Amino acid sequence: MINKDKTIFFLNIILEILLIIYIGLNFYLLMKKEINFKLFISCLEEFWEEIEVQFYGIASSIFFYVIVYLFFHPPWMKPLIDFFISSNDLFKQYTKVENSYIE
Repeated sequence: MINKDKTIFFLNIILEILLIIYIGLNFYLLMKKEINFKLFISCLEEFWEEIEVQFYGIASSIFFYVIVYLFFHPPWMKPLIDFFISSNDLFKQYTKVENSYIE
């Protein structure tokens, strides 16, 4: 008959070894997940840089056309300016409140 104390001791050693392996795997996977998280962050930063480039490109082109219009008043821009002025008048017309007063 096997001694009960030796069996418990042997099982405790096996459980400690499995616990060490489990903790080691958790640390390994945690570090691996952190690397994947860093890769995700770097991809997100690159995506944001592309959005910034597009935004600066659009803003600078609008600024360029405003400067061209202010300095040269080219005739090919007149329909565009008229469109913006008429849309502004329409906006004022539909947002104006008739006969309003505060008591």
